[in-house]
Amino acid sequence: MVPWARRRRERSEAETSVTQYGIGQRVVQFVMDADGHARWVCNCDRYRESLHAAQGPWCKHVAKAAAIRSIERLTGERVISRSTVYREA
Repeated sequence: MVPWARRRRERSEAETSVTQYGIGQRVVQFVMDADGHARWVCNCDRYRESLHAAQGPWCKHVAKAAAIRSIERLTGERVISRSTVYREA
């Protein structure tokens, strides 16, 4: 087993979900590991297939969720859907 793969598996036991995004029929989670590292996790097949890729796991749902989170952090607004935007108090 590759050393970094072993660390990733051990690390996943103590993770906290920071937020979730529904992208189509998929759920993408932004999780924080116990050691302070943050990562995205998707429940689609393409993401699971890319777990052992050299660049790390990725899918279009993760890219969309990361873009939505970036917009939310820049504007201070929570994007619920494409047509509705709520401002956080």
